Amino acid sequence: MARAARPQPSARLGGNPAPPAWRDVVVADARRARRLRLSRTSRGSLHVEELERLEEHWDEKQHHRPSMLAAHGRSYAGTSHEKEERLQRFAREAASWLEHGTRVEGPLPVLCSPPLLGALRREVSPALRSRLDLRETDLGWLNCDELSRHPAITALLPPAVG
Repeated sequence: MARAARPQPSARLGGNPAPPAWRDVVVADARRARRLRLSRTSRGSLHVEELERLEEHWDEKQHHRPSMLAAHGRSYAGTSHEKEERLQRFAREAASWLEHGTRVEGPLPVLCSPPLLGALRREVSPALRSRLDLRETDLGWLNCDELSRHPAITALLPPAVG
């Protein structure tokens, strides 16, 4: 018994193009960013594949060393701004990484934690911002399997056409 060939996307009724078979997305938190590819399996379930990763480069030993450069009356320098500096440095790294990443059609969804979102908005250029869809969604701690079941990720790729 011969199987009938599936109609090609351009041969669909009405001439509408088929929904995309895959989509890239970036998921980031304050310590790392991952570029993921979302696609549908032959059974219609969502598959998430990690394409590349950016890890934070912060030398803990250098930044936690006491300093005698403190203000008058204190014995060591304060570290109150270290967390903000660390976040801003990672946002600069992430903006550069996104700038030199692969080009995609349409805005690239970037799902990141609220603190990183604010820092990233300050660091990206206007040209890069027009190519990104920055969203406040903290999913950086999830693995690929957990991401494939998360509603914020499943909504990024249209359901499989059966």
